[in-house]
Amino acid sequence: MSPLYGSLTGLPPTTVYSGSREILAPDTLVLAREAATQGAPIGFVLRAGEFHDWPLLDLWGAPGYRRQIYQELGV
Repeated sequence: MSPLYGSLTGLPPTTVYSGSREILAPDTLVLAREAATQGAPIGFVLRAGEFHDWPLLDLWGAPGYRRQIYQELGV
């Protein structure tokens, strides 16, 4: 399943966190552009030089982003 191939209508507020070295980074850029086109409530954070799951690690300022993610999730 990929959100790139369907409607983003009704998408709840969503934030995508991606690293530029992540294999899916190009797809996340396409998703961000398509969400903007469709008016979907999506935020996007791209960290240069980072890899998949970078916000989960205790490196490179990730704990600050984790606090943001927890706030967005209401935890």
